[in-house]
Amino acid sequence: MKIINLFLPVVDHFTKITLETGRIPAGTNGPYHDVETSVRNSSHWLITFSRVYKSTGRKKYQAAAKILADYLASPDVRPKGFTFACRTTPHKDKCNGLIGQAWAIEALCYSGRFLKKLQPSELARQVFRFHKFVPKYGLWHRREITGSDLSLDPTFNHHLWFAAAGSLLGDQIIREQVSCFLDHLDQNLTVLDNGLIFHPITRLLPRPIISLQPKDPPSRSQVDKFIIKSIGYHAYNLYAMALLYQKFPRHSFWKSAKFSRALAYSRSTRFVNDLKNNPYAYPYNPVGFEMPLVITTFYHGSGYSKSRLSQDWLNLQIQKCYRQGSPILDRNTADPITLSARIYELLRSGETV
Repeated sequence: MKIINLFLPVVDHFTKITLETGRIPAGTNGPYHDVETSVRNSSHWLITFSRVYKSTGRKKYQAAAKILADYLASPDVRPKGFTFACRTTPHKDKCNGLIGQAWAIEALCYSGRFLKKLQPSELARQVFRFHKFVPKYGLWHRREITGSDLSLDPTFNHHLWFAAAGSLLGDQIIREQVSCFLDHLDQNLTVLDNGLIFHPITRLLPRPIISLQPKDPPSRSQVDKFIIKSIGYHAYNLYAMALLYQKFPRHSFWKSAKFSRALAYSRSTRFVNDLKNNPYAYPYNPVGFEMPLVITTFYHGSGYSKSRLSQDWLNLQIQKCYRQGSPILDRNTADPITLSARIYELLRSGETV
């Protein structure tokens, strides 16, 4: 079945919204309940509209894509001329770390090729280069929308997705930074004994939290919270790794023990069971949309077996969060707007599953 046909009611619903309002409504960053701007969801839908137009040739999708590309290029979303304003939640950065910028950069890269214009891609390069890179660690600083240089982002998937977005830019300086990031990936990545990718970068955390041993109980509750997040983000991390693999297929990291363990965990029954009732998984990070790209990129086996496994994951996602023919993915989720926008992740795996 064509993926586009399966979710066409959702695509058409948000196409209509875009043509009427000039942007996609803001979500709440899933279970985090952030006060967000429209930047994130508009970025995701810009990619989807571009892909659907390429597949169908229907002008309304092209028009919607152009509207969102113009929105992301407008001064409104970068009020100080630096990074994108992604949220207004009190006591949190407004740039949403590296990840908020990665989403917009990713969309601008794609739309630059789709619209055959230099402006979106040049803007993406400019925003990426605003971020200070530290070669010693292979990591980037956050950059606030005011231009203020903030600390190194402590969240692993933020760096991973920022690197993946940067790899799309075709810029030599940025490519060298991403290559350096991959060179340090084994040091910055923590993979637990069962193969789970740990959510934070442990070398950037306070010392009491770094130890995951039972002999260090004071931070145990916080570690448990990180474990729950880690499970929900595992496929999301592997998805970004698949994007990086496409640009750096010969890098030594892909033969590392850590990567092998992380991939093995994604193939295990334990992973399937661990995902049940996880608020950061199907209701927010759509594992069933993410695993098909992971499977086609990294799993061994025949095309048929990989296709069947991808379909199984997709079916799980649909059962949990979507009613066929509905204009939105609104089952069992705290943020149907954002979950619907994340259809774009599935479209990367191909026209069929």
